[in-house]
Amino acid sequence: MPKFEFDQELNVSAERLWAALKDSNRLFPQIAPNFIASIDHVAGVGGQPGAVRLIKFGPVSPKGTYVKEKTVSIDAATYTIITAEIEGGHLAQGFRKWWPTMTLIPVEDKVVVEWTVSYEGGEDATEAIIDQTKDGILQLFEALDEHIVTSGEYP
Repeated sequence: MPKFEFDQELNVSAERLWAALKDSNRLFPQIAPNFIASIDHVAGVGGQPGAVRLIKFGPVSPKGTYVKEKTVSIDAATYTIITAEIEGGHLAQGFRKWWPTMTLIPVEDKVVVEWTVSYEGGEDATEAIIDQTKDGILQLFEALDEHIVTSGEYP
């Protein structure tokens, strides 16, 4: 399966970022409403493997776009989460599979967020969609970093 990788250094600790990510259903629409309009838990036990959430995108995406994302695995000891898109999102853009893996790597009092996205399909627009995905994630996590730093939340 093809994949792409990228990373981003943030100014908060892995512990603080991990705590904020546990609150992402509430937090992401609050800090980045242009990207994410809402996130709702729709199946399974929230924050556990098998959980499904519905993410409705904000106005930077075409009207009505969404993704249903299933949690495949979570490892709090290594700060790793693997998800799979099961409806909408990249699957609506011609991909057959889209599996992001996010790992937080502690670096002193900061964190490096490492992303690996495995995918199948999407031969018609792969490069443009990958670039758009990277840009969106980087901007979202930059906003999250700024929020954690300035708000003092998630000590």
